[in-house]
Amino acid sequence: MMKRAHGVTILVAAAALVGTGVAVASAASPPATLRLDVAEKSVVPSTGVVDAGRVRVVVRNLGVHPHAVALVRTRRFADLPPVRLAATARLVEPALRVAPRHAAAEIVTLTPGSYEALDVGTSRGVHGWVAFSVR
Repeated sequence: MMKRAHGVTILVAAAALVGTGVAVASAASPPATLRLDVAEKSVVPSTGVVDAGRVRVVVRNLGVHPHAVALVRTRRFADLPPVRLAATARLVEPALRVAPRHAAAEIVTLTPGSYEALDVGTSRGVHGWVAFSVR
């Protein structure tokens, strides 16, 4: 009779540890990924909607010139982008610069709303853009 009681105790303790491990694993889940493919005069996203929170933004430069992509919070979805990026623009992070045929990544925290990814040139002129949403 004593052996059965120890077996049940060990089983209950093992179940408690497994439950704890699952909670720890889900809390440390990796950030969502938004890939932006950039070339001369175009920005193409991997998806149009990402979940709010930590997002890994990967910019792949498929073009032959250097590019810099800036994420800007907008008032409405697909607002017309500026012709030139104003100094007062609400950038999520500084523009992510990418050499031709290379990629760069940054983890940012995004809140729900509308955003645009702008391909910004050296003179802060906008060469391409795409809108996306955060839910």
